[in-house]
Amino acid sequence: MRLSKDKTSLIYNQFLTLSGIPPDTYEYRLGNRSALEWVIDQYQVSTDKRSGITNDPNREDDPQYILRLIGQVITVSLETVKIVRSLPPLGLPPEEKSPTSPQLILTSDLENAPSITKLGIFSHVNLPGS
Repeated sequence: MRLSKDKTSLIYNQFLTLSGIPPDTYEYRLGNRSALEWVIDQYQVSTDKRSGITNDPNREDDPQYILRLIGQVITVSLETVKIVRSLPPLGLPPEEKSPTSPQLILTSDLENAPSITKLGIFSHVNLPGS
């Protein structure tokens, strides 16, 4: 499983390629990579060189699991980017950037942010204040 160079397609295997991945999918980041890139990296079949144990994330009881997961990650990434873009500015003064200081990105006051249960993304999650 790998992304095309322009990241608009995901080559799942030699028989299946998912195309039309929106560029905004990559704006939702987990650390230094997007959520989709993280899933692609973590859900690879691999064999430990020392032990010979193979880690295969595919599920025999649910062969479409990873494809469904990819679709869900793309959807959640796009919805999160849309929500973050709709948040009002914080009204903080511009921060001076120096090459040695870490970058901190503030998105919103958590008390005023919409809860994910209200958005209908994860209806089974109970969060404080929701």
